[in-house]
Amino acid sequence: KTLIYKIIDENYHYFIQNRLSLIAKNLNLPVQKIKSIIHTELKFLTPFPGHQFLKTATSFVLPDILIEKEGDTFTVEINDNSFPSFHINPFYANFTEGKEASFIQSYLSSGRWLLRILERRKKILLDIGNYLVKHQQEFFEGIADTPNPMTMQTMAKELNVTPSTISRAIANKYLSSPKGILKLRGFFTGVLKTCLLY
Repeated sequence: KTLIYKIIDENYHYFIQNRLSLIAKNLNLPVQKIKSIIHTELKFLTPFPGHQFLKTATSFVLPDILIEKEGDTFTVEINDNSFPSFHINPFYANFTEGKEASFIQSYLSSGRWLLRILERRKKILLDIGNYLVKHQQEFFEGIADTPNPMTMQTMAKELNVTPSTISRAIANKYLSSPKGILKLRGFFTGVLKTCLLY
């Protein structure tokens, strides 16, 4: 059996929950090896090959925050696949001479600004993920059936941002955890009953 086959056939329930550390443990491989296989080979496959013949579109949820339990501790990562990916070509970054220089530099400034925005969004999501692990540990461990009630105002105060920043950051965002794939907005007071997606 190939490694890809073993990931899907023997660890599918962990794969769909993005619990890569458990897959790595079962296959006796480093987590980074599992991530590499998924990123380079599995991400291009579809679990529903027959859907290409359907006329109706199917939407899939891609979690933005990945929470896994390794031993007695939880780890929090950002799923880079949920963000657009681009980089600035070093050739153009150093392009400062000639009549095209000012034209190119204006686009480079826009590109750098976009990179900063993406990094800022990743940071706030990472902070939110760490906050949830800190305040919802019993829920993620399965001790509690539902999350503890919390508000965006309380989270914003601890993270030193505004509630509107939290609201924008969690809009249409999801996390993958030992409890399954969850809506971020579902953790907040008033919508706790809709937290669980799968």
